[in-house]
Amino acid sequence: MKRGAVVHVTDRGKVVAEIRSAAAAKDREEAILNELAAEGLVTRGHGRFKDFEPIPLRRRVLVSRWIIDERR
Repeated sequence: MKRGAVVHVTDRGKVVAEIRSAAAAKDREEAILNELAAEGLVTRGHGRFKDFEPIPLRRRVLVSRWIIDERR
């Protein structure tokens, strides 16, 4: 697939998906984010989460057990 080429997946004539190169998808994502930032709808982050420290758990909990307990 050459750069910029897009394959449309259809279901009974209606486009349901697009297949494109990863580089093209990355470029498109950047363009969309830049457009949203220009409109003031999002703020683009910069840098990494250097100061981020995960919250330590009091005890080990299985996610499945946590979900079951939350549903009660």
